[in-house]
Amino acid sequence: MTWRIAAVIASLLVGACVVSPTPVPPGVIDPERVTTVPNAICEHGPCPPVIDLVGQAGAVSPGGALLWIASLDDDSEPFTAIVREDGSFSARVSGQGSDVLRLHAVVQDTWNEPTDIEASTARPVALPCVAAVPGRVLDLGPADETLVRRVELRNDCGVDVALGPPRLRVGGTVFAPTEAPMALLPAETAPVAVERAAAAGENVDVLLIDITSPEPDRLAITLVSRAPP
Repeated sequence: MTWRIAAVIASLLVGACVVSPTPVPPGVIDPERVTTVPNAICEHGPCPPVIDLVGQAGAVSPGGALLWIASLDDDSEPFTAIVREDGSFSARVSGQGSDVLRLHAVVQDTWNEPTDIEASTARPVALPCVAAVPGRVLDLGPADETLVRRVELRNDCGVDVALGPPRLRVGGTVFAPTEAPMALLPAETAPVAVERAAAAGENVDVLLIDITSPEPDRLAITLVSRAPP
């Protein structure tokens, strides 16, 4: 099931009783209701590392939303599924205990701000002091033409920061960073530009920007492309 098909199903579930247009409810993930267990699948040969996640009732709001989970530290296939009506879920993703997992609750095709957690403990990962403005999701819309969109990076660290070149979690020909700063002064803002190919279709990737000084850290921005209407 692609994330697009799952999102359509989720939107029908969430809005089944809606008669008139109403604002899309934000997709919210409560990491306090999520547990993780690093594991391994050992049937024959090597044991690929996996992370099992269990969300208690109320872990995702609203119930019936699409849940998207991926490790930010490898290029493995993300997990997608419809959350149960009580907000609970079970998931298994490729990854190791040292990884950071990104979770999105997608409601009516709207990708809300992500929740990043430690794979070994499910504790939320602190946001870096370089912020993405307006947020850590860049929606590039329907892929019917080549398009470039930008997100601003803002230095809230209080000191000069150095940045590594932007890279993609998965890569390929759908998204390509075309412009990015290599350093930011305190309170300075500068754009990161991403080009999406015309024939991208529905696709999701994550743009990773390493903060190399004064302290190593990482900013991750989810990139979303939609199929043409």
